Amino acid sequence: MMRLLLCCWLSFLVQSILGQCADPTACNYDPNGDPLAGQTACLILEPHVVHTDGALAGQTTYRLYVFLPEPDVFLSAISTIIDETLDPDLFPGQATQIHITTTTDFHQDAVGSVAATGILPSLLDFFPDLLYDSWVTIGHAPEDGVAAATVGTIYSPNQNWVAAFEAGEDLVMDDIIGGLWYIYNDGNNQGVPDADGKVLIAQLTTDGDVGVSLSGQYFPDYGSGPNGEADGTADIQFITELGPPCPNDPNAGCVYPDPERDCDGNCLVDVDGDDVCDGSDPCVGTPDACGVCNGPGAIYACGCTDIPTGDCDCDGNQLDALGVCGGPCAADADGDGLCDDVDDCVGAYDECGVCNGPGAVLACGCTGFPAGTCDCDGNLLDAIGVCGGTCTDDADADGICDDVDPCIGAFDACGQCNGPGAIYDCGCSDLPSGACDCDGNQLDAIGVCGGDCEADVDADGVCDDVDPCVGAFDACGICNGPGAIYDCGCSGIPSGDCDCEGNTLDAINVCGGACTADVDADGICDDVDPCIGAYDACGVCNGVGDLYQCGCANIPAGDCDCNGNQIDALGICGGGCAADADGDGICDDIVQGCTYPEALNYAELAVLDNGTCSFPAPPEPNDCPKDLDGDELIGVGDILALLADFGMSCP
Repeated sequence: MMRLLLCCWLSFLVQSILGQCADPTACNYDPNGDPLAGQTACLILEPHVVHTDGALAGQTTYRLYVFLPEPDVFLSAISTIIDETLDPDLFPGQATQIHITTTTDFHQDAVGSVAATGILPSLLDFFPDLLYDSWVTIGHAPEDGVAAATVGTIYSPNQNWVAAFEAGEDLVMDDIIGGLWYIYNDGNNQGVPDADGKVLIAQLTTDGDVGVSLSGQYFPDYGSGPNGEADGTADIQFITELGPPCPNDPNAGCVYPDPERDCDGNCLVDVDGDDVCDGSDPCVGTPDACGVCNGPGAIYACGCTDIPTGDCDCDGNQLDALGVCGGPCAADADGDGLCDDVDDCVGAYDECGVCNGPGAVLACGCTGFPAGTCDCDGNLLDAIGVCGGTCTDDADADGICDDVDPCIGAFDACGQCNGPGAIYDCGCSDLPSGACDCDGNQLDAIGVCGGDCEADVDADGVCDDVDPCVGAFDACGICNGPGAIYDCGCSGIPSGDCDCEGNTLDAINVCGGACTADVDADGICDDVDPCIGAYDACGVCNGVGDLYQCGCANIPAGDCDCNGNQIDALGICGGGCAADADGDGICDDIVQGCTYPEALNYAELAVLDNGTCSFPAPPEPNDCPKDLDGDELIGVGDILALLADFGMSCP
């Protein structure tokens, strides 16, 4: 169980979302509650870096996470389930698919890898853009250093998602076999969620819109095994059909009061006590018999004329301090709408809740401290504005005390404190010949001034001591390999052959080519060569050169140049071929035949191969080489047979 990985790729069970509230301002906030309670497994797609300049300008690097709210879990794989004929009691759920798409394409760095654990951390200093390569992972990023567990990948032989994704295309697993990426459950904690419940599963750099849907598997009892792994006694859990953004709202179950009421339903302000909060009360007070709010009542058929100046009604009343006609309030000094004789605070409460208090000084409460001091202890502001601080000087006013300031002044464009700026590669002149800076350093093998790279034989910008391939990868990904022959690799090629099919190099070194002759060795087959030989300085094929301004006069009859030479049997001026009876362009004294020792008709005396070699018939081909279990069907059994040997070393 310590290295358990399900090879029949299954789907995850998704929990239901329950009510929850993490907002302290809500009526039902519980400070002792579990902040993850009721949340469900889901995906989080976050912008990691927005690129505004350089080669990646206009692109965004995203990081994709799986959110797992349960405690003691271990994410082991992002995988598909593709066989709907499996026993539903053993393998719950329907077929799932994995789609990670963009409306443009994904950035893939030239020295990157499909998996984060395939990128050497030591390369990041040499290739800054490698930090933004697109990759898949489980719980590891290249900048984290050495991974605790290597991320493995499996893909369908009919749908190579690894190659497609590395080519910048969408990552798709939706055929009948599917695929996955995974790590082993062997006690490493790489698949354990962080404090926020997240596990990193991919980095995606693109200038397009990203779409994601996927599924995977996790162990619910991580840490219960003898080596800290999941011991497998609890059923493996499966997450199905996840797509961003996470549906989990930490305040989904919060209950808030009406803006004018408290959590018990009481009005925050209701001066007239009519249970209609004053902010929406059409009359803060009482309508009189005439329907006038706080009016004088039904006098003179609801109204009066010629009211004396200063009166507010027909009875000679005046407005009181609260604006109530005939009211009893003599004063409202602070204008808060409460009569001073019943006002708890004639003035204002400070932030400590003290009426007309000084505010939050000395844990709420001191007054009248001397001018210039910043608290009740007589402390002063120091040089960087800290009350009672110990900083005596901040000469450059950068908010950093001079005794700890790394630069009292300013850094120039070269990062030098109070430096001269970007002159002569940042600050010196008259550099010695060969030096690349003012310290006499030279460029190393990869162009780094003062670097320690001694050699870069293949000139690929990667120092040979960290270069995964000093040379070049062939079409099969083999460093300095032979290329794509026999599905990447064959051995025991007969001497003289150039590939696994018995072909030989033709006259212009093409493996299996049809060129029989290249007499002048110029890499052009003689049957299409416009000049078998060489052009002279006058542009004449096999000409005499720049004689008498490209030519000579009065050449004796029969001569072909100014030196008395004649054309030989092959038409070459001054050539040594006496006869070419069959007119094939090959001198008769050159013995032709099969020159490959392994051929059935090898001619030992032949010096020119005439293409007549014959070889033993090859063995009958296997029409179904991927039927590993011999049942004449390529199916799940063959995948399981392959996975049974997965990770073994070949002899």
